Amino acid sequence: MKAVTNTHPFNLITLMAALTSAPAMAAKEASPLSYAGQIDLALGYDNNVYHAPADDYIDYSKSGFPTITPQTAPSSFTDLGIELTGAYQLANNQSLQLGLDYSGRWHGSNDAESADTRHQNIWTGYNHAWGKKKDPSAALNLRLVSGSHQELYVDRDTGEHMLSTQGVDLSSRYSYRSTTVEGEFERFMENWSYLLGVDWRSYDYEDPIAISQLDNDYYRLKAGIKFRPWSSTKVKLTYSYADRQYLERPSRDELGRLLTRNPARHYSYHSYDASLRQRLSEQWNLNLGFQLDTRSDHYVNYDDYTKTEYRLQALYRHSKNLKGKLTYSLWQRNYSNAFAFDKASQKDKHYSGSSLDFKTTLDLNKMHSVWMDAELNQVDSTDLRYAYNQFMLALGYTFSF
Repeated sequence: MKAVTNTHPFNLITLMAALTSAPAMAAKEASPLSYAGQIDLALGYDNNVYHAPADDYIDYSKSGFPTITPQTAPSSFTDLGIELTGAYQLANNQSLQLGLDYSGRWHGSNDAESADTRHQNIWTGYNHAWGKKKDPSAALNLRLVSGSHQELYVDRDTGEHMLSTQGVDLSSRYSYRSTTVEGEFERFMENWSYLLGVDWRSYDYEDPIAISQLDNDYYRLKAGIKFRPWSSTKVKLTYSYADRQYLERPSRDELGRLLTRNPARHYSYHSYDASLRQRLSEQWNLNLGFQLDTRSDHYVNYDDYTKTEYRLQALYRHSKNLKGKLTYSLWQRNYSNAFAFDKASQKDKHYSGSSLDFKTTLDLNKMHSVWMDAELNQVDSTDLRYAYNQFMLALGYTFSF
């Protein structure tokens, strides 16, 4: 098992500078090469970086049923996001593409350093459009993605590294490398279009030896349709089927026990999504959405669940340069066979939550913008280890080229 490489953001900035230093004359000569990119930098505050529960609780998953007093860790943070895309135009509306996506968050408090995360994707793709270049009748997109993710496995109540019962450090358990192959075909008609897609992903997690690793393979098939019943209205309907097969992580039995003799976990998913976008005026747009997800556990159905989510989004453009977006979501996830704390003596497992997010953006010009984002999250659960409240506020700058 190879360790995940620690990619420092300044190395990526150096790479970006090299990629974007091509002479401006290339565009004038109608070169088949083109590039685009975006850099986001933000400073923010998070009042609960580990998602610690708000109240004391009895932990029925531990021997002796101890009373836990969670320690909420607030902290400032710095976010960096980089997106780079290069394309080489071939004949007949075909192109080859190469890209890099990077995101990282670093916390300012010593108590919150274990919440730092980094994620990077390097990808190559192929695009083929049929019909007119700016108004194609169909499009095919293929992509191969190599990714890496760094995240520490910590105790949500304290922020300390998780240890096995033998005292082995398990903190690297959530870091992984991934490989993704994805393809999507979309056909465009006058007032509607349909899409077909498939993707396959393989996740290679760190192996802490003392506990089963999380390596798994995942594939998904999806189909969707978009149409305009009226000129001011857009509707999108999507269905997907997915399958996830763990290589080692054992299933839970009908009593919630995690026994090594149990077979490796195997889940299948069905997802249904409906969204509507309504233009109310030149300044206002309204988005409504509903999503239904189901998961089936292929062993004894212990981890079956049904999740529903309702979404409401209002978009307001005050002027050409100033816009705002308010998003609210409400969701719940019910397990028909599982127990809170995975103990048969406890209540049925149930989660519910809501999220409220407000973002406003001021475009200074075509390349520079500043923004503010405030987000409030609330999660309730019969498994009190996972009930928490969180508030985040960020001020950011975006450079696009």
